Amino acid sequence: MPDKSKIYLFPFLFLILTSCFFLPFFVYAREEEKDIDWYYDEAQNAIMDEHYEYAIKILKEAKIKYPGTAKFLIQLGDLYFEKDFYELALDEYLQADQIDENDFYTLDQIQDCYSYLNKEYKAIEYLEKILKEYPPDEYDSSIDTVDDLGWMYFKTHQLEKGEELVLNVMKETKNGIDRGLAMTLGTLYSGMYDYERSKKYYLMAIEDAEEDMDYYFASIAYYNLSLLEHTFYHFNSALQYTNDSLQSQDRATGHLSKGELYQSRMNFPEALREYEEGEKKDDTPLTKMNIAILLQIFGRLDEALQYASAVYDGKDHSWMHYFGTDIKRYKKEIHEILADTYRDRAQRELSLPRVTIIDGLSSFFSYIRYSFSSYYHRQKFNSYSLIVGKDYLSEQAYLDAFWAFYMANKDYPDTALKYLHKAEEIETALIPQSKTNYLLEQGKMTKNLKMLEQSIDSFDPFWEKEGIAEALIHMIRLLPHKSKARRLAINRLYEINPGAFPKNRIGLPLEVRFHFSGNRPLKTIILHSLRSSGSDLTTVNSLSNEEAGYRYILQIYWGKNPSFKLSDRQKEVMVKESHIQVKKGTIDEQAAQFIKEMLSSHIYYVKRD
Repeated sequence: MPDKSKIYLFPFLFLILTSCFFLPFFVYAREEEKDIDWYYDEAQNAIMDEHYEYAIKILKEAKIKYPGTAKFLIQLGDLYFEKDFYELALDEYLQADQIDENDFYTLDQIQDCYSYLNKEYKAIEYLEKILKEYPPDEYDSSIDTVDDLGWMYFKTHQLEKGEELVLNVMKETKNGIDRGLAMTLGTLYSGMYDYERSKKYYLMAIEDAEEDMDYYFASIAYYNLSLLEHTFYHFNSALQYTNDSLQSQDRATGHLSKGELYQSRMNFPEALREYEEGEKKDDTPLTKMNIAILLQIFGRLDEALQYASAVYDGKDHSWMHYFGTDIKRYKKEIHEILADTYRDRAQRELSLPRVTIIDGLSSFFSYIRYSFSSYYHRQKFNSYSLIVGKDYLSEQAYLDAFWAFYMANKDYPDTALKYLHKAEEIETALIPQSKTNYLLEQGKMTKNLKMLEQSIDSFDPFWEKEGIAEALIHMIRLLPHKSKARRLAINRLYEINPGAFPKNRIGLPLEVRFHFSGNRPLKTIILHSLRSSGSDLTTVNSLSNEEAGYRYILQIYWGKNPSFKLSDRQKEVMVKESHIQVKKGTIDEQAAQFIKEMLSSHIYYVKRD
């Protein structure tokens, strides 16, 4: 029988031989197709299709094949830049600059990378290089470079240098006012505390933006203007421009500014509402920091620590590119928030009654842990304050330098006061309204009761309640215990901020009324727990108590469901009332549970509404 395999063997062998002969030519032809344009287009198409790993592979291959070509380095740098890998992007751009020196786009991308990496002085080096190679009077594209450089001069406190640069270029601008330059100039003047010129250029920038219907830009400029007004204690104007900013465009910074104004008024619900609205739109940690500060001020310390810790753990700092801060100032601020919050948590552990011995031991160890954490963050804050102060001093920004040195040296009153007086001399000459804050700071440092009282009388009673509350806290510490003056000061503080009490180990003066008979040990234990939490008490029901400073009446009802009522006899209103769930235990334990829950969750708890 014929073998079919033999019949077809020759054609098959012929095919193999011819393929082997022509294969090198086919491969060569295919390789020839992978020219410079192929690599560029292939990578670009991959990027457009979001096949980033393949695009990177192609571009790395192209870099090897065409080592003297800058376009693939730039293309890869752009891909990294768009994905926020600024270190990787910078490396590609720097290599590209070595091949094709002084290309405008490459230099601009290099300075942008340095800026996002918070290396401001390196960014300045390249921005200055761009303007040298591409003078703004010859290249319109360099106007934006001038704007960027002016902003960098502001961030590095080189204000006069920035002013000179921007003014010179604005004089030479052929197309009228450039709103970017005008806003940068307004920001530089705000850094110089030159109110009139700063406001002039901000308004100029706003007018130009609104004419072009650039409401995003107008929103930023209005926000900056509101900060200026706030700095100069023009609170109503600050609120007006904040509303204008939000009306132009609903941005996080507008809510941040508005929240700060409400915080100054000690309006907790409104401030928190604005901050939370801003947080929804904020891709920076700034709003979270403000929320942490607000919660810390009002005694909601566990929540404050959650926000502050989330900010502290954050690693991406590229957002600073758009804001007038840097790594050192940012770290200084977050360490201060954490130091204050841990300090307050430690003090709270000593203020509230403990239910059992185990609860007491746990509280003691918590106090030690929180105190240590506060100390650590306070030392870091002091260290960064010194660094920041030296940075300001090197650029002759004396006011900011002296204030930073004052903050860093609070553990050394003589040194701190020296810097405080230096800062006061400069700032009060620029902003006379700032005198009240210096009265407060000196009163705190020297424990001077008269200065603290003067600051309270000088603060705006509507807009500056935050300062009044702080002065009251320090004044209460200096007033004699069980004195009428101290009770009156505490009553006033309670109206402003009940949340300040446990964290400052202050108790509300109370006229206590028991609405149950017998059970003398229970009454004794309740009174002891209230006194240990700092309260000055009377159990005598007398109309003269209000005159003596016992403005608030605490009524306690004991039974199956213990409850309390706190009323303000001066305003004739019920302030707080609630039932308290008490677990089974000894009389001591039940009383401690009741008082702890009543104080921490009701009487001293600040609600959002």
